[in-house]
Amino acid sequence: MGKTKRLLTALCALVCALMLSTTTALAATNSFSCMLTADETTLTVSTDRDFDTICLPSDRSEGGVEVNFTFSTDKTPIESIKIGSENYPLGGNTVKFKHLFKSTSQEDSKIVVTLEGGNAYPLPPCLIVFPAQLIAKEITVKTDPTGIILSGFGYAQRYGAQLNVEVYKDAAMTKMLASYDDDMSKNTVAIHKSGRSWYKPNTKYYLKIRGADRYLDPAGGVHRYAGEAITKTVQTSYAVNPVVKSVKISNIKVTDLSTIFERKYRTTYKMTITLSKKATKIKGIKVFAAGGYYTAKGNRSTFTITVSNTTDRSYKGMKTDYRLCTFSAADSVGGAYSSWTNSKKYTVK
Repeated sequence: MGKTKRLLTALCALVCALMLSTTTALAATNSFSCMLTADETTLTVSTDRDFDTICLPSDRSEGGVEVNFTFSTDKTPIESIKIGSENYPLGGNTVKFKHLFKSTSQEDSKIVVTLEGGNAYPLPPCLIVFPAQLIAKEITVKTDPTGIILSGFGYAQRYGAQLNVEVYKDAAMTKMLASYDDDMSKNTVAIHKSGRSWYKPNTKYYLKIRGADRYLDPAGGVHRYAGEAITKTVQTSYAVNPVVKSVKISNIKVTDLSTIFERKYRTTYKMTITLSKKATKIKGIKVFAAGGYYTAKGNRSTFTITVSNTTDRSYKGMKTDYRLCTFSAADSVGGAYSSWTNSKKYTVK
């Protein structure tokens, strides 16, 4: 009898998992039901949030996220419910309580329902391990000769979510070129140009970006994503890199901002950069000089930027360095940056 009961319990857990997978694949929902076979009882679980959209990152709470639960059975009453290490000794056919999830680890998310009579039923951990909601406005994209670089997953990746990126040839997103999965182990994800036969310079690609539940088995074909997919259009860069012909400094101005407590000087000057030839099809250059970044827009061979630097000394007469790259697209589509030039010295005079 004991062996049969254990077999039926395992079978019930499998049925729950299959039913949950079917539910999440079809639509967002905040409840699901399954048969607890050994007791011939139907269990219904519901929350105050949609299973497919609850995400710790979207709550922006360091303390975790609180979920209101309702568990109900149609026959055998509930004796207790255990979530992670916390046990709720509640009784009756319908029980309601709040639980605070402090992490998305599998151990902290396991749910075990025990009915009167002692039969315990583990529910799928993926019920509560919610995928990480990506924040569209925080995701940035950049392209350079190495490939496509995505960043802005710092908050989501703390919860161990998986990232899925699909690359399309057309804006309607009907012709997919490639699909990539990454566990967001860092804040930046790169789709490298090397080895990608579809990657072409000066070409637009369309990305679909989603955060997914890392605990679902990809081999099973079941993916649960958080909220709506984020779409991005990217423009890849040209293969031509800039060559600097000359750098001239003018209009140097030093302002003494010192007080009785500290020495402080602001040095400003104009920096005129001439490329060896007109860089075709570019929209401008980005320059790193005297510790700061500066942008000059235009499609020409000569650019002028105003450099400002505040330190404990004047920069007039001093040597410092610069480097630059060109860009041929707007930042909203990745910039299409060239490679950076090597750092070179110049004198502020």
